[in-house]
Amino acid sequence: PGNDVRKYKTGDPVNRINWRAYARTGEMLVRLPDPQHSGIMSFVIITEKEPSMKNRDYMLEYVVSVADWFVRQSKPVRIVYYDGGPKDCLIEGYDGFRAFYFERLSEIGRDSRGEIEEAMIDRAREIREGVFIFREKEGILERL
Repeated sequence: PGNDVRKYKTGDPVNRINWRAYARTGEMLVRLPDPQHSGIMSFVIITEKEPSMKNRDYMLEYVVSVADWFVRQSKPVRIVYYDGGPKDCLIEGYDGFRAFYFERLSEIGRDSRGEIEEAMIDRAREIREGVFIFREKEGILERL
């Protein structure tokens, strides 16, 4: 890792040229950047059929806190929830946070257990990122 190179092409950044290799071989080679993980975390929100108003408020407060924390850290976060089917919302900054808060937050909180829960987890797995599951009924967070 970090040692992959290829021949220099016109337009390649000068700071990627491997000058040691050039000194040794006389051939201009450029370093290839390491593949980076997206760094996006996904949170799957699993709710019971009819959560009490108090439990739903706690759950929504938690979801908003998670989204806010990631935005403040300048890191994207994906919230996977159920609303007539598995849906997700990618929050990449304050504009995305505002859209999530004012437009999508009210959609979270419908029954997402059983087969629906599996579909939501499958959707999160398709995204291939770090995935956490928040189970509203138990109030626990677990890593997938």
